[in-house]
Amino acid sequence: MALAFNTGSAKGYNINNDFALNNRYTWIDPATGLNLGKPAGSTVDYYGAEGLIQRLNALNAGANMYNPAAVTTMQLIDYAVEDASFLRINNVTVGYTLPKDWVKKVFIQNIRVYLTGYNLLCITKYSGSDPEVDTSSKKNAMTPGVDYASYPKSRSFVAGINVTF
Repeated sequence: MALAFNTGSAKGYNINNDFALNNRYTWIDPATGLNLGKPAGSTVDYYGAEGLIQRLNALNAGANMYNPAAVTTMQLIDYAVEDASFLRINNVTVGYTLPKDWVKKVFIQNIRVYLTGYNLLCITKYSGSDPEVDTSSKKNAMTPGVDYASYPKSRSFVAGINVTF
C-alpha cells in the first residue's frame, strides 16, 4: 500500500509529486510511504542498513536540491536568488497653466490643471510581484531583501485644479 501526503484544495493534489518534480532529496519511499531517514521495525524489508542506503541512493539518484525538512542546519544555497534589477517610472505629473490674459477676465491670478500618475510602469525580469521586496514583514537584520510575498504597489492617478485668487 502506498501512502501519500495530500494537502491543498485541488482534488488529487499530492505534495510528494512537487518534491519529485523539483528533483529534491527525499527519504520517503513512494512505494511504501516509509520514512527511510528514521529506520524502525517497519523498514526490515530493506535488509538492514545496507539495504536502506541502497534504496535511498536509488530514490535520490537524480536529486539536485536538498529538502529543507531533511536537514538540521541551514544550508546556504543560491537556488532562490535572482536578479531583481528594474526600471520604474514612479511619479509623472502633466499640467497646463491657463494663459494669464484669459484668467484675468474672471478676476483670478492663476489656474493650473494637472494629472499625476504614481507607479506607472515597472520593467523587470523578476518573477515576484515587486522587485522592491517587502523587508518590513520580518524585522530580521539577517534577511535583507528577502521577498515575503508582499502585495504589488498599486497604480494611482490624481487630477486637480490649482486656482490662485
